[in-house]
Amino acid sequence: MLLHTNEINAATMPDIVSAFRKQGWTFVPATTAFKDPVYSSQPDILPAGESVVWASAKARGISGLRYPAEDSVYEEPKLRLESLVP
Repeated sequence: MLLHTNEINAATMPDIVSAFRKQGWTFVPATTAFKDPVYSSQPDILPAGESVVWASAKARGISGLRYPAEDSVYEEPKLRLESLVP
């Protein structure tokens, strides 16, 4: 999980951590996490560089993937005020 350093994330961090722990998640240091083999894999796919998880899924031929950088096409309609009004 990537969290940017800002005031809202700092204010909500205890609630976020608590919610994940209630779901059975555990936390490890980044040095431990980066020892996972997924971070040393080099999937041979294009486009590349957005997400090691996405790249690994694409290399395995998993269908229904959406390129992570294609957010506006998928997210903008959900964010438009008109979509919130019945």
